[in-house]
Amino acid sequence: MIGLIITVIGLFGIIVNQSKLKQLLSLNIMALGVVLFLIEGGAKVGSAPPLKGGNPVDPIPAVLMLTTLVVDVAVTGLALALIMGGKRK
Repeated sequence: MIGLIITVIGLFGIIVNQSKLKQLLSLNIMALGVVLFLIEGGAKVGSAPPLKGGNPVDPIPAVLMLTTLVVDVAVTGLALALIMGGKRK
């Protein structure tokens, strides 16, 4: 539930803001909301840690979302470089 709320806040920020930097930050917030939503959905599969028996939680969604966060950092760095246009202060 909280992931959906954060995603909507990020989407609202993308729509409302005119600044490219603020839109990029809102896009990051939206991406983190999606990651939280998918991890929350993956955690509902089971209740026990893996390899402890019972009904284990599937670790694959968490691993995929960790990979998503790493890619998101790289894309954010590239987008910041493109927004700044190579200008130095």
